[in-house]
Amino acid sequence: MPKNGSKSPQKGLDTFFQKRPVGRPYRVRASEVAGRSYNLRLQFGQIWNIAGEDLIRAQAEEDVLKALDSAGQYWRNEFDRPGIRSLIVKILRDPKFPKKRPQQQINFLADSLAAWGSVSPRRSRDICEQERRKEKLGHHIIRCEFYIECSCGYQGPALNNSCRNCGTKIPDYFESPYFESE
Repeated sequence: MPKNGSKSPQKGLDTFFQKRPVGRPYRVRASEVAGRSYNLRLQFGQIWNIAGEDLIRAQAEEDVLKALDSAGQYWRNEFDRPGIRSLIVKILRDPKFPKKRPQQQINFLADSLAAWGSVSPRRSRDICEQERRKEKLGHHIIRCEFYIECSCGYQGPALNNSCRNCGTKIPDYFESPYFESE
């Protein structure tokens, strides 16, 4: 014990404490859900002509198994995870499930099923939509800076798209609507 009578510290002062992320921890990775949705869209697209009608008519897990068996043994094994067949029945019974167009039915089922039941089918569809929107946007230019050589003799970076020395503006044909001025 130290001379002043206090207890020894439990942790040293030089230990490193990690910061916890702010907010609720995520259950699934959005990129994984979007990728799985894309994969499921391709898979269901291959078997929809064979098993689509049987899947839509399915009332129980056994009906889903029969429909997937009609497409081949591979498809039955692919969806042989706990709770997935009941999730498929739940998705097919959803009031918002498309009634007529096969491609919309495939997309709805694939997006709803992509999280494998870790989140609700509705949240799974939302995640897929957000990821597709991000992918569509892609990268874009946030700011553009010009290095200018002005007739007044100034050479260097522009300030608010004009010469820092005399204030002469950069002509419009050098600017683009995608660039923001500072």
